[in-house]
Amino acid sequence: MQQLQQTMQLHTKSDDTFARIWRDYYQLTDTLKVDLEQAQQQLDAHIVQQQWLFFIGLSVLVPLLAAVSIRLLVKVRSKLSAIEKATDQLGVGEWEKPIALSGSAELAKLGARLNWLRLSLKSQHEEQDTFLRHVSHELKTPLASMVEGTSLLNEQVLGALNAQQTRVLSIMDKSALQLKALIEDLLLFSGTAKLTQLEQNKPCGELKTELQQYFADLPMAQHKQLSWQLDDLEQLSVPLLPCKLALTQVISNALRFAEHHVEVSFSKAADGYQFVITDDGQGFNEEAASRALEPFYKGADQQHNNEAHMHSGLGLSIAHECCKAMSGALIIRAQQGGHVTIKFGLGAA
Repeated sequence: MQQLQQTMQLHTKSDDTFARIWRDYYQLTDTLKVDLEQAQQQLDAHIVQQQWLFFIGLSVLVPLLAAVSIRLLVKVRSKLSAIEKATDQLGVGEWEKPIALSGSAELAKLGARLNWLRLSLKSQHEEQDTFLRHVSHELKTPLASMVEGTSLLNEQVLGALNAQQTRVLSIMDKSALQLKALIEDLLLFSGTAKLTQLEQNKPCGELKTELQQYFADLPMAQHKQLSWQLDDLEQLSVPLLPCKLALTQVISNALRFAEHHVEVSFSKAADGYQFVITDDGQGFNEEAASRALEPFYKGADQQHNNEAHMHSGLGLSIAHECCKAMSGALIIRAQQGGHVTIKFGLGAA
């Protein structure tokens, strides 16, 4: 009994100890849970505060970055616009106005190089004009003698001519006329770069009337029909000299190669206005269409191997220079029938 009593007391003490440990465990657990909840709440509050600070900083930084970006884009655009203006100045032949680009050292250096290019182009252009004027003058002097001599022989002032002499004289007379036309083309070609300095405009209807009168007197237009389609734009003012000169050259070329009919239409284009000259001739092949704007280009076609069906001379080159003077373009398409487009913008006209 004593042993049993001792055993029972030992178990009782062990149960009390276990209960006390378990009770302490629960107290510690509750305390730790409270501490964790408080720490979590503090951490959540800190995260919310940081998020608000982040959004506030972002709301300030984004407009600031946008403003800086816009200012940078405007500055870059202004510099690109200045470069574009300088290249346009060189393209249209305004040699007198100096070119200067402000900003970084690279832009200043580029402006200096463009100004050097301007002076170089101006010098070359003046030399070209001087050369063409001298050549034209030197060619006109012997040409006048040739024309006067053939005129005297045609009038048989120096005696009667036989058939062979008449044939040779006819060839000489034709060659003299071709040389005269070539000299006139050289003079026109040398003067096309100055067309932008002349601000004379005229209604398209009056330009049409002048050209109709001009071509009515030409032998090549006697047996061919020249029609005009102006799409109710007869009162629209166009640059007189470049348009007239370009149309004269292109229509003359079309009349030369047309079989029966040439049509000139004037209409509004996507980026300005355009004249389209078409004829019912053989048209340009691929090589001729790509090279016809070169001065003195010759390209015999496959069907007609003679001078009457060869593209040569300065006519289309002169028309091309006139289009450049109007900040436009001369477009030649390789297709059945001649098809040439003169595109330009009216600007302040």
